[in-house]
Amino acid sequence: MGKRKLTRKELVEHIRKTMPTDFNEIEKLAFIENEIAKQISFDEQYLWGDRETKEKIYKLAKTEAQKPKKEIKRKLICITMSELYGYIAKEFGFEVLYQKRAPGVEDKTGDNDIFKKVSPKKQEHVCPIVKLSNGEYIEIDIQSDLYRLQTHSKPKAFGLSQVAIQNGVKTSTVDNNTIEKTFKKIYQLDENERFTDEYIMVFAAMLRCQHKTPIEMLEFFMNDPKIREALQNARCIEANKLYKKILSVCYDESNENQFFKARDKAIIEECILSDDKGQKRYSFCIYAKNEEQREFYVYSKCSRRMVNLTQEQVKQITQQAKDIKLRGRSSELKNQMIEFINGDGENIQPLRQEETTVSLDDIFLDEER
Repeated sequence: MGKRKLTRKELVEHIRKTMPTDFNEIEKLAFIENEIAKQISFDEQYLWGDRETKEKIYKLAKTEAQKPKKEIKRKLICITMSELYGYIAKEFGFEVLYQKRAPGVEDKTGDNDIFKKVSPKKQEHVCPIVKLSNGEYIEIDIQSDLYRLQTHSKPKAFGLSQVAIQNGVKTSTVDNNTIEKTFKKIYQLDENERFTDEYIMVFAAMLRCQHKTPIEMLEFFMNDPKIREALQNARCIEANKLYKKILSVCYDESNENQFFKARDKAIIEECILSDDKGQKRYSFCIYAKNEEQREFYVYSKCSRRMVNLTQEQVKQITQQAKDIKLRGRSSELKNQMIEFINGDGENIQPLRQEETTVSLDDIFLDEER
């Protein structure tokens, strides 16, 4: 498809030309979702921005969902993703409704005017529900599955029945076996080939049997060819979510950002680079340590992978930038970073798999919006 942004009609035509003619309706819906995922990413300014930024982006997305532009933006949020999916699905003859929900609020379903009704202050989550030939609807939450689609992991939010039954809408659920077969076909995986998330689970178990520490397991996945290949299809937010999955497996934790196991510790945080005009660019980093080893990784938007930095490289990057901030849910991370940058007398250096150089532009590449 190339790097040029497509128009909505161009994407529809591309799907028409590439979708196998013998696909059933579930496979068609999955194919559409996967092709959209190749073109977009979740907007990190929305996810990692402050409240004012979130409201501004949500309000703009609400307007764009009601009056879509011809060209598809690279960075979207749930509203614009849902509208785009609905538009394309309708081009292939499907009936599409939309639902919204907010924390503590009952789902509202079966409403084509939903884009007018969502609130930038409440920032309700929106996703499409698509009518099947049996008259029932399934939910297709492309935002929730975006990182899984881009990294060839098994979708968890496709074909669910999480909607409230309102306005006569009957919901259905696509069974697990059908989802597995469908997406292996979409990803062009062999029957016995594992999804990326399954691959992570299997190899993590093997590494545990070899008595590897969590930090050694993390190091394995950082340099694993299959993970690096998966990351080439992902963008910043989606890569961040894959690494949270990897960390949760290595450290056997489900915590959102901090991972602890005995003496081993790892923290993942967003990095925010601000310029003189107040413009912000985003990436993320991982700091992991135990008594024998410490590692600092930063995500390079340029190469779409994690780069392992030495103390000196971290110093150089922080000296280049006037203002790099961590989002700061954990004050401990900042203390650990300072310790890593300045050293603490132990003189422990990261184990090197390869010599790399990295710059601010590598990390905080301005991705097209």
